[in-house]
Amino acid sequence: MIKSIASLFTSSLIGRIIGFFRFQLLVFFFSQTQFTDKIIYTTTLIWTLNNFFVIPNVNKSLIADLSSSTKHNYSSIIRYTSKVALRSGVFAGIISVLIILFLQMTGSGLNFKPLDLILIFIIVICLGQNEVFSLYNQFRKRFFLYALNPAVWNSVLIGGILTMWLLASTDLYIYLIFLLIAILLTLFMQYNKVDVLLGKQSLVKIRETEKVKLPAKNYWYNGVVILFMGTTFLDLNFITVFSVAGIVTVYTILLKIPELMLSIINGSVQPVFFNSIMDNQGRLKNNFSRFLLLSLVAFTLMGLFLFVFKYQLYQYLFNFQIAGFESSLLLVLIMAFFASFSYMIVRLSEEFKYSKSLFFVALIMIVIKIFMIVTFDFSLNMIIYTNIATYVCITLIGLYFLFIRKNTHILNILD
Repeated sequence: MIKSIASLFTSSLIGRIIGFFRFQLLVFFFSQTQFTDKIIYTTTLIWTLNNFFVIPNVNKSLIADLSSSTKHNYSSIIRYTSKVALRSGVFAGIISVLIILFLQMTGSGLNFKPLDLILIFIIVICLGQNEVFSLYNQFRKRFFLYALNPAVWNSVLIGGILTMWLLASTDLYIYLIFLLIAILLTLFMQYNKVDVLLGKQSLVKIRETEKVKLPAKNYWYNGVVILFMGTTFLDLNFITVFSVAGIVTVYTILLKIPELMLSIINGSVQPVFFNSIMDNQGRLKNNFSRFLLLSLVAFTLMGLFLFVFKYQLYQYLFNFQIAGFESSLLLVLIMAFFASFSYMIVRLSEEFKYSKSLFFVALIMIVIKIFMIVTFDFSLNMIIYTNIATYVCITLIGLYFLFIRKNTHILNILD
């Protein structure tokens, strides 16, 4: 397990550091402007819609289904999941275009060209296919390769930012072209390492000899992931509509360092513990506790570091005065910790059969959040408070089902 975590951590850390540098370049070259807001909003939209409609259909049971099947059935499972990802990606792409068109009608000031919309549509589709093959490589314990995607994406995007700067251009389609190239590159990279035949001939032979178990649909889990992953996107929509230009970039700057730790944990530590739980559910409590401890230690150390160096750090990295935002920074750090921990709760909800309860809890908290922001106080701190409350509630409900109300599914496994 230590070797797997080290492999994932190394690959993930490289990607996050490059991504951190990419964001620095973006802010350095284009400052806190409507253009940077537009890039941040667009990339958040792409990943959110991918997480809404594609990821739940891909990662909810792919690893579990592969684990419970024999190797000669892997081809059918991957092909089936790839087709599901394609259908989901087309739907997500259409929704992304409709959201942007609606946003433009509200007079938000973020204007998109037809080429921008076409590129966004294609990118969302490609992301789903990349996820399928990446997850298969994770299942095969190629953890370094699995976590290498962000490093490739961010490296290519740095080239895009430099290109826009050299051309003195603020055309979004240039950035999106580089993003598409980056995703196609990782798609080829992940697909090239798949060690099973995916041709139609192999699929026919498998279906003739043995009935293949294919992923079952669980719309409650899809709903939970949609609500969970949509938190940041919902925040950005509130900020875009109700605030001045540049505030999206400010909010992202506050998120950036805690989000770096969050992404490293979700990209390097969590997959290893998740796989371990799936392989041996009898050791659920032990693996879960170790994951919690590692997350707590990591965020505590980051909190101490930011407490000492926050003024110099944000000034040096982003040319941003953190004075006046200290409380928001502390809240963001707490929010990132609970986001990391509750995401493990969400991922386990599919296998341990409590996704329906989790869905209604998340939905109620989102409704309360919207009511609080619209009715009482629209501010960054209010947004963060409501996010923390949502993540805490998700965590508590998950812990209840995992360790207090012994799930019949778990009891059957242990018997």
